[in-house]
Amino acid sequence: MILLVAGTAMRLDLYTLAGFVMLAVGILSILLFKICSAAMTCPVCVSRIWANTGCRKHKKSEKSLGLSYRLNIALKVLTRQPYRCPYCAERFSSTATIK
Repeated sequence: MILLVAGTAMRLDLYTLAGFVMLAVGILSILLFKICSAAMTCPVCVSRIWANTGCRKHKKSEKSLGLSYRLNIALKVLTRQPYRCPYCAERFSSTATIK
């Protein structure tokens, strides 16, 4: 957004184009994540892991950096560590998830 606004204000076509492309890629990646993540469910409790379902979290589930349960799962999957479902607290292998 900064490049888009700065390019428009200073009338620099390169900045405006770069800002527009980055904004479009960002919006497309968010839409792709929303479409793909809707189908990802826990095999045990059949809860959607990436969606905000409003269900109560299990007492063994942890927040990452005190911010988010989903961030904790994402970091565990990226570092190939086992993670827990935030709703039923079952442990799953990250290496099987990535394949």
